[in-house]
Amino acid sequence: MSFQVIAVRALHATASQMGVLTAFETVPYLVLGLFIGVLVDHTSNRRLLIGSDLARLVVLVGASYLAVSGRINIQIMWAVVCVISTFNLVFDAALGAYVPKVLARSQWLRANSRLSATQSGSEVAGPGLAGYMLQAISAPAVMLIDGVTYGVSAMCILVGKPNQPSGVSGGRELDKNPIVPPEVRMNVWLSMRQGASFVFRHRILRIFAIWTAVWNFSWSAVLAVFVLYATHILMMSPGSIGLAVAVGGIGGILGSSMAGRLAKRWSRGRVLVFAPLIGASGGALLFAARGARALIVVADAMLFYSLGEGAFGVNIQTCRQELTPANLMGRMDTTMRVCFRGMASLGALAGGLVGSKFGLRAAILAGVCGLFITVVGLYCSGLADLVGDAND
Repeated sequence: MSFQVIAVRALHATASQMGVLTAFETVPYLVLGLFIGVLVDHTSNRRLLIGSDLARLVVLVGASYLAVSGRINIQIMWAVVCVISTFNLVFDAALGAYVPKVLARSQWLRANSRLSATQSGSEVAGPGLAGYMLQAISAPAVMLIDGVTYGVSAMCILVGKPNQPSGVSGGRELDKNPIVPPEVRMNVWLSMRQGASFVFRHRILRIFAIWTAVWNFSWSAVLAVFVLYATHILMMSPGSIGLAVAVGGIGGILGSSMAGRLAKRWSRGRVLVFAPLIGASGGALLFAARGARALIVVADAMLFYSLGEGAFGVNIQTCRQELTPANLMGRMDTTMRVCFRGMASLGALAGGLVGSKFGLRAAILAGVCGLFITVVGLYCSGLADLVGDAND
């Protein structure tokens, strides 16, 4: 979101340019996702985590230098976002495969909950600080500070190597990938097909892949024009936009933190079906924002959207890990990301196109309708009965 604020306020991006920018945040998932899954399954996950952090640090330091020297434009911003998103994919996929290696199965749900809550916590502070810093100092400073946070992350992973706990997934050695036949290691295409085939042949994972793709396509259409909508229609300042998104981060923290308890009380299947309804209802609130109350309503919209998405995301991540063999964990993760993040790039382009042709409100309406279609699809899929309780 901070890149979008910078693009609108510092580079005066149009709706179509914002659609391309948002698309570049997810294009790497669509183009490189399956290959990176193979990389994650055949490489030290810890090294990938550290390397991706350092790569993002270097890119953002370079981007801030270009901005200071007055040589940054929307095309360079597209490139920066694309590279950052590529290493986001590497980091997220490696982390998803790393958790089952260093923790016992009974700890996965709690770990995923805490990781998701931490990410949402960064969304509380990050966009708000970015908005106010953009007003108080400059775009280069915002990007530089963002880069420094990745350096801190790399340092924490480097010095915080965990010990091998007891009861970890059959006693696998810490951060060692399962033995893979040489013919599979050498045939990248075969390895990629194995991951994709596993996901789409599995009844539950196939439901996850299809409907999370529709969900992310729809929400990305909203995000593609959200900053323009808030800036030009609702007349919100960068600081107000950042504050509203930060409130959404609070919803993400709450949803992630409550995910395990909700699953144990009502079953994980019911949470996976009904949590998106809360998120879609939050998105619909964007249409109620008007005048002086715009900030409050938009903040509520982001709060409820992130609340539902947080509870949904933690449970779906844990369920995916439980259903996947160790040697396919990385490829399963990136295949899923190809579906729901890759489709997000197309959603962003669609949102920008609809916003340019029919207006910003039309783009948001189309995206919100897609969210409710996802809710109906998940309900009709029978997912609530297919997925057991969190204690199973």
